[in-house]
Amino acid sequence: MGLIANELNPKIRGWFNSYGKFYPSELKLRLRYINHRLMLWARRKATKEPLLFEHWKQGVIP
Repeated sequence: MGLIANELNPKIRGWFNSYGKFYPSELKLRLRYINHRLMLWARRKATKEPLLFEHWKQGVIP
C-alpha cells in the first residue's frame, strides 16, 4: 500500500494545486472515484491506515 501511496501522492498534490483553484467540483469527483477504488482495494487487503493517501489527509474520505 505504501508503494501505491508513494506513486499517487505527488499526482494528487498536483491536482489539488491546479484543479482545486479552478475546478473544485471536478477535483471532488475525481478524488471520490480514486477514493472509492482505493477503499475497495483496501477492504480486500484488510489494511487500516486512514492517513496513508494525500486526499485522505485533505479530508476527502467516504
